[in-house]
Amino acid sequence: MKKDLFGTKNETAYHFKVGDFTCIIVNDGYATFPTKDLFTGLSECEIEKAICQYGIGKYVTEISFLCLYVDTGEHKIIIDTGFGKDYVQTSGNLVENLKQNGINPEDIDIVILSHAHEDHCGGNVDAECKPNFPNAKYIISRKELDYCTSDDMLSDNCYANFIEKYIMSLKDKLCIIDKDEEIYPGIKLLLTPGHTPGLLAVQISSNGESLFCVTDNISHPIYIENPECYMNYDEDVKKAIETRKKIMSMIVDNNMLTFAYHFDFPGLGYIKRDKERYFLKKI
Repeated sequence: MKKDLFGTKNETAYHFKVGDFTCIIVNDGYATFPTKDLFTGLSECEIEKAICQYGIGKYVTEISFLCLYVDTGEHKIIIDTGFGKDYVQTSGNLVENLKQNGINPEDIDIVILSHAHEDHCGGNVDAECKPNFPNAKYIISRKELDYCTSDDMLSDNCYANFIEKYIMSLKDKLCIIDKDEEIYPGIKLLLTPGHTPGLLAVQISSNGESLFCVTDNISHPIYIENPECYMNYDEDVKKAIETRKKIMSMIVDNNMLTFAYHFDFPGLGYIKRDKERYFLKKI
């Protein structure tokens, strides 16, 4: 990983390079979630250790929403769009922070939606239901689209309203993929089911350097050290754990820089392995 000329790092954006690609981690904000829902499967002793080591709360834990901007030279890409303004007052800063870093939302031509949860798609449209990135195509997996528009999911009126506003209002802009796909040289989307059936991870490669965006396969460093841990928001717990282990093994074997949407800003580090134990080495 190469820092830019100024090594920019602040609370709203972090600039760096992956080979020839220009990247910016843009902070959309944060929200709090019940700790018991985020770290199911940990013993009381492990929770106490995590409180000391990571500063998680005993009852609630603060989680970040970090979006990744990638300029390949030909395409300007955003991976996930944050939680938006509809749900909490501490999020919804993506568009403004892009502008502050010289990025015009109209110039974005690809938006990758890792999955259809509110905290990843809440910045798709503005308060008037107009696309925040009007000239972009929005990429989502077919499995995820089928999942989020199923009768079971839409039986929840709140979620149905969310899907109508933040996903289906963009139906003319949706680009649906059915399998792992390299959408541009060096930008590969990978189906990684578990958290949701059609969850996408993103592998970015340029000029001998690689960045792996784990999205919600790994939502906190605790999951790296305790791969059997899971969150109550996982659709298929067994599959989520299985997928996480495969991803971590691949990242370690290829020594890839890792970006995690929900880690503390700027969400970058290297996953390392000591015998059978995994751990995170922050940049």
